[in-house]
Amino acid sequence: MPPSSSLPLAPLHYLSSISPARSTSPVPMGRDEALQRSLVGLALLMVVVGLLTMSLKKVLATYAFGLFAVAGILLPDWEFFDRDFSEWFTPMPATRSAAADRADDTWKFKFHPLRVAVLTTIYGFGFYKWWMYISS
Repeated sequence: MPPSSSLPLAPLHYLSSISPARSTSPVPMGRDEALQRSLVGLALLMVVVGLLTMSLKKVLATYAFGLFAVAGILLPDWEFFDRDFSEWFTPMPATRSAAADRADDTWKFKFHPLRVAVLTTIYGFGFYKWWMYISS
């Protein structure tokens, strides 16, 4: 037996999980892909802030603000918050909706005026404070 055949080869399913093939069809973006894109965008923003300000403190402030912004938008249990505001103070039913059991793990932001107003106020104030710190 040749010595090269004694080396274990990686199974094909392992290699396909490393770099999954991207579909070109217009499928809604899943939560994982949205998180990845947000973090890559944050990294690019940190590079821009670092190049423009040459300040490690401002880059770290951008990183902290960006992580909180990404976490506040993408990580909450949207099934819980997609209910009417009056139902937020009651526990979720034990049975999940059919939409939550989908295998494709898509994410869709449902417009609720109170939630949008609260998020706009919080992130607007945070963005203002971040911009004042970065531009100083």
